[in-house]
Amino acid sequence: MADRDDNCVTFIRHLRHNPSKPQHHIGLNLNANDWHDCAIADATFFSSNLNGSRFIDTCMQDAQLHNVNLTRLSIGDARLGGVKIAHASWGGAHLHDLARGWHGDNEPVTIERCDLAGAQIRDCDLSQAQINSEQLEGLQINGVAYAELLAAWQMSQQT
Repeated sequence: MADRDDNCVTFIRHLRHNPSKPQHHIGLNLNANDWHDCAIADATFFSSNLNGSRFIDTCMQDAQLHNVNLTRLSIGDARLGGVKIAHASWGGAHLHDLARGWHGDNEPVTIERCDLAGAQIRDCDLSQAQINSEQLEGLQINGVAYAELLAAWQMSQQT
């Protein structure tokens, strides 16, 4: 039986007997296994190798990832409203084809205390965007140096 809401699809499995109490599984080798229609909510994977794992049609709402290596992680066709990425190295990251408004996720995106030196922002809707930073040396907007734009604006304010 499937249950569907705005956040995700969950599958409910009716067991014929009472499931066992939660257990700790240590030292298991479960390489190359497929898991279908499984309920593993509130599971904790500690010191686990999930390299190459694929999560397809999976609800991970409120999931937490800490101290993980997500090099070359690929997330597609995903609802990321309220997602937080902090204390992370993101050299070479490529964010593309992202939009607000799907599924009612209309809140503005906040980017703070991030190293965007050398970043390229192309074909993005920046209407109503605000940049508040002391480190804008070399910033260009549509090929025009920000320092020149600021100087021209300051001159216009004096007249």
